[in-house]
Amino acid sequence: MSEKRLDKLNAYLDENPSDLFLLFAVAKEHEKLNDSELARQKYEQILKLDPSYLGMYLHYAQNLILNSMIHEAKTVLELGINEAQRQKDQRALSELLALKSTLPET
Repeated sequence: MSEKRLDKLNAYLDENPSDLFLLFAVAKEHEKLNDSELARQKYEQILKLDPSYLGMYLHYAQNLILNSMIHEAKTVLELGINEAQRQKDQRALSELLALKSTLPET
């Protein structure tokens, strides 16, 4: 089912390549299909297009952590924390801080 869903999302994305919600949905579908690399590429694309897209940071960092990319995850979390503070989004801020607190100190 996810491959068909991914095909549909990619078709929509071809028509609207800068649609952040579609990029996010495609990233999540790639994760469901265990394709972390393509998911990371989509998260990175979102980050470049619009760093204020707050919902992406937690998922992007989780992807990095699952792939043992701890230093990169910390960087993404810091960016997300700064953005959540800028937007005064306490829920996102607390989620990002909670995830960051689980990571080892370096």
